[in-house]
Amino acid sequence: MKFIFQWLCTKLLPSWMRNKTPDAKHFYRRLFTDTYQNKKQRLAIYWLILGGFLTQINSLPAIVCLLLIATFATFAILDEG
Repeated sequence: MKFIFQWLCTKLLPSWMRNKTPDAKHFYRRLFTDTYQNKKQRLAIYWLILGGFLTQINSLPAIVCLLLIATFATFAILDEG
């Protein structure tokens, strides 16, 4: 099964997507830099804490509002700039 998946990836994905070398300037390979990985790890902890907090809230509008703010914050933190 793994062989079939690898074969499909080589046929369907563009060549630049197969290169996993970290490069801060490239729009795709920046995902593999240490800085980006550290940000993702921090955000995973942030979302776990937020999820625990949201289980204690009984108001649906408050939950939706907090989730929208958290989603915006996640995109802002992971943004290139």
